[in-house]
Amino acid sequence: PLGAVDSDASLSGKMSFFSVSRALRVVEAVGRRSSGARGGCGFGFRYGKCTMAGHRRGFLTSILSGASGSQGSFHREKRSKVIEAPVEIVSSVVADVASYQHFLPYINQSQIISPVEESDGIFTFTADLQVGFTLWSDQFRSLVEVSPEKYVIARCGESEVMRDMNTLWTFNKRGDEATEVFFSVNLQIMDPLMANTIAALFSTMADAQMEAFQAEILSRYSKSIRPHMATAS
Repeated sequence: PLGAVDSDASLSGKMSFFSVSRALRVVEAVGRRSSGARGGCGFGFRYGKCTMAGHRRGFLTSILSGASGSQGSFHREKRSKVIEAPVEIVSSVVADVASYQHFLPYINQSQIISPVEESDGIFTFTADLQVGFTLWSDQFRSLVEVSPEKYVIARCGESEVMRDMNTLWTFNKRGDEATEVFFSVNLQIMDPLMANTIAALFSTMADAQMEAFQAEILSRYSKSIRPHMATAS
């Protein structure tokens, strides 16, 4: 499991712009290398047309500036929360994409479809997810990059109504038993008739999923400390 990989938890103290941008600079460099080596999409993978708006301007600029292409409607959601659990538990739950279908609302299916590759402590894999609401559903493929206890980043290709959807999670250690979580998602909605509806649904989903992540994190954390409590007694 990705969360079980040991790493030096060098990201500590108060989260700042620099902690986020440092993580994204790594991903931007990977994107440039993949694009140059394989052509096409910024991360070198294809799903449908995979015409990723803005891959030439770089992933870091795309997320931090909120710029969009010349078509479609741009939407962004941001959330943050302090969760009473160690950073290794928090980051491992967010990186457990294959289990999203079991605990996240609106995620009907989640599957890792590629081998997990590792380079210099950074893990990458490709995943398929299906999102479902009463009025709208979609499926998309994402390249996910994980730096354990630091960040999880996902970038998806073009789906039926969206493209260039970038998701960022960063983790800021608050002592030994708490973690500040920062989450943001940027997406470009290509269907003008669905823009307002999808934007509202994503806002609802962001709130519900943050709560679901917290519940899953606390559940796994309580299970991890239960054997230690029994041994101590």
